[in-house]
Amino acid sequence: MARKNKKSRKNSSPGDNSMNSPNVYNINSSSAYNANSQGVEREPQQASALDHAVIEETIRRKANRRLASLDALRGLNMLFIIGLASLIAACCSLHRSDFRVFGDEGYEAATAVRQFVSPTVLVEIKKQMSHVVWNGLRHHDTIFPLFLFLAGVSFPFSYRKQLANGRPAWRICLKAIIRGFSLFLAGFLYSNAVRFDFPEMRFMGVLQHIGLAWMFAAFIYMACWRRVKLQVGICAGVLILYWLVVALIPARDVAPDSAFTASAFKSRAAQLFTVRAYDKYFDASLAVAANGADAAAAETAEGQAEGELVGEQTDVAEPVVVVRHSLKGLIAGMFDEQPLPEFGSASYPEVGTVDHNLLPEGCVVNYIDRQFVPGKLYHDRDNHRTKMKKGEVETTYDPGIWRNMRDPEGLASTFPAIVTALLGMLFGGVLRADDLICSKSRKLRLLFGYGALLVLIGFAWHLYFPINKNLWNSSFVCFVGGCSAIAMAISYLLIDVWRMYWLGFPFVVVGMNSLGIYMITRIVNFTSMRNFFFADAISRFVPNEYPDPNFVVDPSVADPSAVEIPMIACDSFQNIATICAGLIVSWVFLFWLYRKRIFFKL
Repeated sequence: MARKNKKSRKNSSPGDNSMNSPNVYNINSSSAYNANSQGVEREPQQASALDHAVIEETIRRKANRRLASLDALRGLNMLFIIGLASLIAACCSLHRSDFRVFGDEGYEAATAVRQFVSPTVLVEIKKQMSHVVWNGLRHHDTIFPLFLFLAGVSFPFSYRKQLANGRPAWRICLKAIIRGFSLFLAGFLYSNAVRFDFPEMRFMGVLQHIGLAWMFAAFIYMACWRRVKLQVGICAGVLILYWLVVALIPARDVAPDSAFTASAFKSRAAQLFTVRAYDKYFDASLAVAANGADAAAAETAEGQAEGELVGEQTDVAEPVVVVRHSLKGLIAGMFDEQPLPEFGSASYPEVGTVDHNLLPEGCVVNYIDRQFVPGKLYHDRDNHRTKMKKGEVETTYDPGIWRNMRDPEGLASTFPAIVTALLGMLFGGVLRADDLICSKSRKLRLLFGYGALLVLIGFAWHLYFPINKNLWNSSFVCFVGGCSAIAMAISYLLIDVWRMYWLGFPFVVVGMNSLGIYMITRIVNFTSMRNFFFADAISRFVPNEYPDPNFVVDPSVADPSAVEIPMIACDSFQNIATICAGLIVSWVFLFWLYRKRIFFKL
C-alpha cells in the first residue's frame, strides 16, 4: 500500500489539484468538519488524531506544490538571454540570395516565401531583439522586468509553504534578507568576476536590482498580504511619487540655482501634462525646427525684397506650430526608439524644464547614481566620473559626456522596481488561491483583465511620461507589468488549465535552473563545449558558399566546363547552426541537472 501511494505521488503533475476535494477543503477552512462517511458534523476538537494528521499533511502538500506554468514562462524568458534572441535576429537577417547555397531550388523556395513575408516585418522583428537607447520599448526590454515579476509571483507560494511548515515570521524575514543580499553578491561577482580594482568595478546590475527590489517587496507583502487594497495603494503611491520627483526635480549638478526656485517648480508643474510621446508618423520637435527655419527664411527674403538697410531691426513673427498626434502613430512610436535631441539643436530643451529633466544628462535619477553609486557606471565606458573626482579631466558640463554617466540598473530606479516585484506578488496571490475559493477560470479572468488594465494605464501614462526601461519609470512599470500578467495567464491556461505539460516541459527544464545557467555561462566556457561537439559537423555539412550567378563563361574558351566559377561566401546558415548548437548544449546540460535533481537557488 505504501508503494502505491509513493507511485501515485510520483506520477502526479506539478499543477495537480486532486487533493483539493470539498471535504479536505472544509477541514482546512471551515469551523465544522463534514464527516460524510457518518452523515454527521463534528467540531475540529472532536476529530480524531488521525483526522488532524490527514488535515495537516494535506495542507502541507498543497502548500509545497509548484506551478509548472511559472517555471515554463521563466524558462522561455531565459532562453532569449542564452541564444534565442540571437537566433531570431539571425533568421530575420537572411536574404534571398543566401538561399543559393542550397541551389536553384532553395532560391526559388525563398522567393516564393518572400511573397508572403514582407522584408519590413523581418526588420521590425530583428529590431525587437535589441534594446532602445533611452525612450521607447522593444521586446528585449521586457526580459529583465519579466524575471523580476516572476520572482514576485513565486513568493506567495514560498511564503505560504513556509507558514504551513511552521516556520516563524522572523525566520521568513531573515531568509528574505539573506536571499536579497545573496542575489546582490551573485550579481556583483557576475559583473566583475573576482578582482580588486574597485574604482573600475560595477556595483549595480541585473541580479543586484532583482535582489534589492524583491527583498523590499517581500517585506511589504508579508506585512499586508491579506490587505490587497493597501498593496495596490502602495504601488500607486510609489509610481506617482516617482513620476513627480523625476519630472519636477532637475539634476543638481546640471541645473542652475534658478531652477530650484518656487516659480521654477510651479512652471514645471504646469508642464506635467504636455504630450511627450513620440509619434512615429509626425515628429513634433522636427516640425518646430522646420517651421522656425521656414519663418526666418521668409522674413529674410521679405526684408531683402524691400531693400531694407543692413542692421535694421525688424519684428519677426513667431512661427505657428500645429502639433498633431495620431493614436496609430503614438502606438507605433512607443515600440520604436525615440531619438534623443542633440545639444545645441533647435529641438534641445532648455535646462530646468521637464523635457530636460527627462533626458539622461538632466535626470535626477542619474544624478543620484553619479553621486552615490560607487565604482563604475554601466554606460560610462571611459569612467569619466572617477577621472573627474581625481581631477584628471574637466568637470565642466558637457552633455555628450554626461549623457553616458548613468546605469540602467541604478540605485534610485530600485524604488519603482519594487512595484514590479509587488505586482508579481499580487498576481501570484491570485494563482495561489485555492481552486474552491477562486476557480481557474476566475483566475484567468483576473490575470487577463487586470493585465489589460495595467497596459492601458501604462500607455496613457506614456503620453506624458514616455516609457523608459533605463529609468524603470512609472509608465514602464504599468505597461510591462500588464504584459507580464497576460503572459503568465497564457502560460497558466496552456499548462495548468489545459494540462499541456508536453508543451511546457522544454521550458520547465530551463526555468527550474534559470539562475544556475545565468551564472554558469559567466564562469564555464560553453563555447568550447559547443565547438567540441558541433564545430566539425557544421563546417562539413552546412554549406557556406554558392556560385556567382552573374558570372558568364567566355564562349571563346576552348573548354567552358573547365572554367572555375567564382564562389560567393555566405556564412548565414553556419551562423544559425552555431547558435542552435549552443542552445542544444545548454539545454542538454540543464536537462542533466534536472534529471539529477540539482537546482541552483538563492
